[in-house]
Amino acid sequence: INNTNPVLLERSPERDAVLRAGVEVGYDGLEVEL
Repeated sequence: INNTNPVLLERSPERDAVLRAGVEVGYDGLEVEL
């Protein structure tokens, strides 16, 4: 993960745009079943 990515900041406009688009933002401990 690029820790400088503004999508990782909970109150950033970039994160808001991603969430409004229906995308889940990854986080530490997230498990993805393939």
